[in-house]
Amino acid sequence: MPAQTPTRLGNWDPTFGQPIFLGLDYPSSFKPSFPDPHGRLPLHPTLHLHHHLPSIKETIASCAANITSPSHPYCVTQSTLTTTGWNIGYRSETYVYTTPTFFRTYLNYLWDTFRLPISVAEFGFPVAGEAQRDLVDQQFDSPRSQYYTSYMSEGRKAIWEDGVKWAGAWAWNFADNWEFGSYEAQFGVQTVSRTTMERGYKKNFLSLWYLLRAGGRALNKVQKRISKKRTSKLGKSSSLNALHENSRDAQRIRRAAARDEKVIRGERERERKNDRFLKRLSHIHAALRLSHLQSQTTSPPTMTIPELHALISSLLTTHTSALAAHISARRPGRPKTRDHERAEAELAAEEAEYESGFWMVDLRKEENVRRFERWDGKWEGLGGVEFVRVRRRRGGGKGEGGGEGGMEGVEGGEGEGWEETVVGSRFPPTGAA
Repeated sequence: MPAQTPTRLGNWDPTFGQPIFLGLDYPSSFKPSFPDPHGRLPLHPTLHLHHHLPSIKETIASCAANITSPSHPYCVTQSTLTTTGWNIGYRSETYVYTTPTFFRTYLNYLWDTFRLPISVAEFGFPVAGEAQRDLVDQQFDSPRSQYYTSYMSEGRKAIWEDGVKWAGAWAWNFADNWEFGSYEAQFGVQTVSRTTMERGYKKNFLSLWYLLRAGGRALNKVQKRISKKRTSKLGKSSSLNALHENSRDAQRIRRAAARDEKVIRGERERERKNDRFLKRLSHIHAALRLSHLQSQTTSPPTMTIPELHALISSLLTTHTSALAAHISARRPGRPKTRDHERAEAELAAEEAEYESGFWMVDLRKEENVRRFERWDGKWEGLGGVEFVRVRRRRGGGKGEGGGEGGMEGVEGGEGEGWEETVVGSRFPPTGAA
C-alpha cells in the first residue's frame, strides 16, 4: 500500500463515516468545501462500505474551489502504481485489482477508526477478456477464484488474528449481468446464456464455497457433525472415543482443536495488550467523573494542556506506588515475583510512551468529554471518542504552535522543561484491538 494511502483514507472515509457512524463533525479537510453542514445524521450500528483502490491525495482546497478541475469533485489523484512502478495487483477487465494485503490493512483501519462491525457490501472481479472466451473457459476463471480466496483468507486473518469484527460479506455478483452499459465486464459467480437464460457455476463459486466450508469450524461443531455422520452409518449412537487415532475424522477433530486453541491464544493476547489501556482509560474516566461532581455544574469539565499532564502524572503515580509496594514486600535475597516484574514492565512502558506520545482521551473539548462520560468501559464504546497523544518534551520550548520535533497543530509553550502536546490522534496504540 502506498505510503500516502493512510493520509488519503484519513480524508476520504471520515467524510462519510464521522457524521454517520460516530456522530462527529466532518473532517477539517472537507469542511472548507462544504461550509454549511445540515446538522447531525442518525448513528448507524454497522459500517457498510465497499472499497476498490487506494488513492494519493493532492491539494484539496484549490480543487474544491474550481469545479472545472479534472479532479473535481473527488479532488484526489487516483493511482494504481506502486512507488516501484509496478501495478498494485493483478488487473481485471475494469478498474478492479487483486490487492488482498491492502484489504486486510483497510479492514484494520476501519475497525480502529470507527469501532463498528464491518459489512463488506460489495467485492468482485471481472476477468479481463472473459466475454470473448468460450463457455468452458469462462467457467474455469482462475483469476477470479484467486481473488475471492485471497480476499477471504486475509479477511479471516483480520477477524481471528487482528480482532476485527465482521457483520458479513457479499460477493458481486450472483450471475453475469449488464454492468457499466455492456456485458463485457462479467462479475458473476455464475455464467448466463443470453439465449436460453441457463446458468452454470464457475470455478470461483466452488473455490469460495470450499474455502468457507473447509475452515473455521469450531471444535464442538466438528464433533457434532462427525457424531451425526457416524450415527447415521452405524444406526446407533457412537462415541468419538472409538475413532482410530489416524483416521480422517480424528485428524479433523485435532485440526479443529488446534484452531480453537489458536483463537483462544489470540484473544488472550489481545486482552493482555488491551488491559493496560483499559486501566488507563478507567483511571481517566473516574478522575473525570470526580471532577464533574466536585464542580457541581451541568457542563462537563474540560481540561487545559497542563491539566492533561497533571492527569498523566497522577496515573504514573499509581504505577509507581504499586511498584514501591512490591519492592517493600520483597525479602532480601529473594527473586522478584511475577507481579513485581509485571509492575516494573508496566511502569517502564508508560514512561516510554509518555516520551513518544501518551495516548489518552482529548479532554479539551466539551462534546468529547460528554461523550466519554457515557463510556461503558468496553473497547466497542470508544467509537465516537476522540484521542490525543501527549508527549513529554525535554529542553526549552519555542512558543505556541511550534517546537522542534513538533508538527502542525501542536500546542507548545515557553520555558525549560515544557511538555508538548501532539493533537489529533484517532488511532488506538499499536497492539490494541
